[in-house]
This record gives sequence, C-alpha cells and structure tokens, in this order.
Amino acid sequence: MSNKAVVWLVIGIAVLGCAGAFVCLGPGRRLFVGYHTGGAGGRVAHKVAVAGRPARIPPDGVGMSTITVHVADLEGVPLGNKEVNLGTDAGILSASLVTANEFGTAEVALTSSATPDTATVTATCDGTVGRGYVEFASLDAPHIRIVSPGAGETVDSGMLIRVEAKDDAGGNPGILSISYSVDSEVAGCSSPLKPELMIDTAELSNGIHILRATACDNDGVEGYS
Repeated sequence: MSNKAVVWLVIGIAVLGCAGAFVCLGPGRRLFVGYHTGGAGGRVAHKVAVAGRPARIPPDGVGMSTITVHVADLEGVPLGNKEVNLGTDAGILSASLVTANEFGTAEVALTSSATPDTATVTATCDGTVGRGYVEFASLDAPHIRIVSPGAGETVDSGMLIRVEAKDDAGGNPGILSISYSVDSEVAGCSSPLKPELMIDTAELSNGIHILRATACDNDGVEGYS
C-alpha cells in the first residue's frame, strides 16, 4: 500500500551496473530493520527497528498511531541514550528528534493526513536507517501492497508489478478488482486471481514516476498501496 514505488528511468546510463530503470520501493511490511555494518575506525554495527501500532488508522487528520523505535547493536543488545532522527512522507510526527531510553526504545505519535495514503516513517541512528509503515485508510478498506518490483531492483523495458491484496471486513468480504496507476494515470487492471500487471517502461519519460495499486472489495470500498 507502500508500497509506493519510485521509478527512476535512465536511458543510456548505467544504474547500479545496468542500464534501465532503477526502482526504489518501500516494502509493505509493518517492520523493517536497517543494518549499518560499520567502516573505518571499527564502528560497531547497529539495528534500527520501526513499528507503528495500530498499523492502520482512519484518514481523518486526527487518527494517531504510536511509532516505536528500537536501537540495538549487531548482536541485538539495546543501545540506550542514542539520538534518533525521525521523518515521514505522510502525516505529522509529534517529534523529529528523540533519545532512546536505557532499553534502546523511543516512541513518538504519528497523526494521519486527511486523505488515504501510506506513511513511510524513517528512523536514523548512527547512519543506520530503519523504516516502518502506517496505512491511513478506513478500517473496512481492503489491504493491498506491492511486493514486486523490490527495493533496489533494476528493470528493463518490461516491468512486472505484483501485489498482494486481501479483504476480511465488511458485509461481503473479498477482493473484486485491482487497478494500477503510474503518476496517477491508469495503467491497467487485473483479476484478484492473478494480481499482476506488465508495464512497458519505454512508454515513460525520464525522471521520477510513482506506482500505486488500488484494490476494490465486494462492498465497493477501496484500499490503496
């Protein structure tokens, strides 16, 4: 949901050792762990985990999710008194800089925007970045997330988008249809029995392009990636 994919199209220039489109996609997990392996000077590796609870809040501008950040070393030992910088691409955080307690944990509040979206919350500590995701959606809305293309994946002239969608709420649970868009322009639809769509990237101009997927359930309620 985000599951939002940012596509950089580069023609005639090698990107990550390969010419084509570089796709940067936020995985639809509720918990993402970033690793920093250290470098010169023998810095100790760290882990930063970010989780939002609840993971889905109403898109009404007042719904709130508690964002919990946990900082640890490579062995999983909590690191207290560490400063953590926070950011989000949707909604509003109650603080942008926090200090982890003695247990390596810090919490902030995320307030939803007034429109459906998926917030990617980033937490950075000692150069390590962790990411967590919170959906701004109706509690009855179906869940959908883009599972492919993945983070850092290089694609060529054909990009296959695969999604996972489910719906357990409402009077008539189940996914009716799935649609896809590029830069808010409809790119196509697929059946929930085969939730994927092939896109020809040659038809897109150079620059940044946003991929999104929408699931409509049997009750007519939509969920967004």
